[in-house]
Amino acid sequence: MNAPGLGGLTGREVLALRGLRFLGSPAMRKIYLTSRICASFVPFLLGGCAGWSQETKQEEAAYQVLGVLDGAQTLQGLKHPKCYAEANPPLRGHPGASEVVAWRAFVGISHAGITEFLVKREASPTALRVWEGLGIGAEGKAVVLNWQLGAKPWGARC
Repeated sequence: MNAPGLGGLTGREVLALRGLRFLGSPAMRKIYLTSRICASFVPFLLGGCAGWSQETKQEEAAYQVLGVLDGAQTLQGLKHPKCYAEANPPLRGHPGASEVVAWRAFVGISHAGITEFLVKREASPTALRVWEGLGIGAEGKAVVLNWQLGAKPWGARC
């Protein structure tokens, strides 16, 4: 049975969400909700990963983890608009939390989709390494820069 007005969450999930006081901030609860929603897509996405090499799976996982960290840092930075502004062109300035979550979901799913396309088209291992390396490098740079500026996944200092 789904709880009305809560995006189709079951009563158990609503109770679990209400019990997430230890996460502290609404932004962290949004990250949790987003991860739950995205987790429902994982079986569909991973079903296509059967042909991926172990190396490609590990690289894609690294990219996705860095993307989640970047999103969490951005959500924490939103709490301090006088100190932080998003530099990512599609989200430039002070986007809303829902925009950040939607963008991160779009980017993550798109990256996995392009990786799947490259694997299905039997792209060379070098092309896959370059694709994954560019993604990991870009996300890694964003996470490190956010960290240096004081935006951490669990909080931001201003």
